[in-house]
Amino acid sequence: MLQAGQMQQAARMFNAVVKSFPNDADALHLSGITQFNIGQAKAARLSIRKALKLSPDNVGYWVSLASVEENLGNAEATEEAYDKALTLQPGNAEAWNNFGTFLLPQGRVAEAETAYSRAVKLAPNYLQALYNLAVLMLNTGRSDQSIAYFERGLAIEPAHPEFLINYGVALQRLRRLDDARRAQEKLLDLMPGNPGALTNLSSVYYDAGRLEDAEAHGRKAVEVGPDLAPAWNNLGNALSAQDKNAEAEQAFHKALDIEPDFAEVIGNLANLMEDSGRAEEAETLYRRAADLEPGNPRHRYHLAISHFVRGNLREAWPLYDAGFDCGERRPNRLTDHPAGRWQGEALDGGCLHLWPEQGIGDEIGAAALFEEMRQRAGASADIVIECDPRLVGLFQRNFPWATVMPEGDFDVSKATVQAPYFDLMRLSWPNSVDDITPRAAFLAPDPALLDDCRKRLAALGDRPKVGIAWGSGLVTARRATALSRLEQWGDVFAVPDVTFVNLQYGDREAELAAAEERFGVTIHRWPDVDLKDDIERAMALTASVDLVINMGTSVGDMAAAVGTECWTLLRTPSWPLMGTDRLPPYACVKVYGRRHDQSWPEILSKVAQDLADRKA
Repeated sequence: MLQAGQMQQAARMFNAVVKSFPNDADALHLSGITQFNIGQAKAARLSIRKALKLSPDNVGYWVSLASVEENLGNAEATEEAYDKALTLQPGNAEAWNNFGTFLLPQGRVAEAETAYSRAVKLAPNYLQALYNLAVLMLNTGRSDQSIAYFERGLAIEPAHPEFLINYGVALQRLRRLDDARRAQEKLLDLMPGNPGALTNLSSVYYDAGRLEDAEAHGRKAVEVGPDLAPAWNNLGNALSAQDKNAEAEQAFHKALDIEPDFAEVIGNLANLMEDSGRAEEAETLYRRAADLEPGNPRHRYHLAISHFVRGNLREAWPLYDAGFDCGERRPNRLTDHPAGRWQGEALDGGCLHLWPEQGIGDEIGAAALFEEMRQRAGASADIVIECDPRLVGLFQRNFPWATVMPEGDFDVSKATVQAPYFDLMRLSWPNSVDDITPRAAFLAPDPALLDDCRKRLAALGDRPKVGIAWGSGLVTARRATALSRLEQWGDVFAVPDVTFVNLQYGDREAELAAAEERFGVTIHRWPDVDLKDDIERAMALTASVDLVINMGTSVGDMAAAVGTECWTLLRTPSWPLMGTDRLPPYACVKVYGRRHDQSWPEILSKVAQDLADRKA
């Protein structure tokens, strides 16, 4: 009858048995279970404790009592019951698994993991324990470790829906997007129209930059699961990434109608408000998300970016370290670096270790502050600058007073103090944009390479040489609309009497050839010039052209570093502008901003007109 779900009838039957046999421990225990199953937890506790008085060494009774006490909210009594069960029978895998499930909501994650691991070790094919351990690892940022446990479970039960859907999530977080897609699609084969799988597929396609597919699956997900807030959230993300801001806002509000305190959705809505130029609304939402999820650093990081967007540097810097905790600032060497963090004080001897973060453009930009940091540290300080290996020669030649080496090569135990590159900006610009002194040039290219590049360009004739870069090596869904396509540059290529030079790194030959054929223009490049890995030559070529037009990538940073006039096209609002219409650290850069309701061809048309006027 218990298996058939006829609990009320079973409860009456066991009550009758207990009246007839009041000292039958099994009857008391079964009566307690049935009472618990019909919602009579206090009566169940009484029955099971009576059973334990008669049979105090029965492990099953203690496990049942633990479940009842947990339901009643008695944490201490629950733990005592599990301890008793596991002392009596340390090889009970089910008890270890249940104990882990009790510990986890209390924030005792390490203990829960130990309990799940014991259960899995004792019963290697115990599906629930495998699942619990895998999900714990997934939720604590160890997707790589979770994979093995998901795969063990799926080897036992290949069609297990919860294993499949979370396995797909783990694969997605590891950027194994094709594998993640296949996992979710397999679940859809087993359970057509499953809203969770459709929701996750929307997210996978979003991460892969397949925004139309992300939108399509998001729409299917909300159609079959209209009360599923994550589905509306993912649809909103897909719409936002395509500049469909009004529809995205509606989707996010739908999600919040379902779950008003869904912090992730609130954060995404804040991003949308920021992108739409509604800064005050964005700040309010970021603060609300941070209040709801104080342990989530991403909300504090986005609040920092919101302050940067408006030029509120004093408010931004204290929050900006959250970028390390949420993975937006990489790598994070603060946690294991033995030296203290430098605060700009003069050093009486000692060693200052400067280490890079984020991308190569950020490293080049930070170099504008190396001399100032040397003055702050004092002449007696030894300064070690780590950087991308491609920059070592360039930095060593420009900063001979420093020891320059590839990132990761320095023995950090020799450092007295240390600082990530963006700390240099915090120290130099602590309060506002008014702290920033624009620099016209701060890195000198290799003289021999500069001479070679100038000769190459001179051989092309006397017309103005314009270097172009239209893309980036880092393309994500959120960055997609910040970048152009070369096919959109038709108006620029139509400007007569201009010699175009390719500065776009990476394998772009197919795009270049297609543009040349389409627009009847020559975009000069040389097979022996590696713009990605030979940064010294790329810098020299950038210094040799008359003008650089780029999309706010490292190409623009290189132009600013060598003092070449540069027109940078940016999606706005953009935090590097710091509330202005320019890039404050760079004196030779002009910004063309594009709002969400504008297109790149519109902006490029303005660029083309200005190029024609400049040439004239």
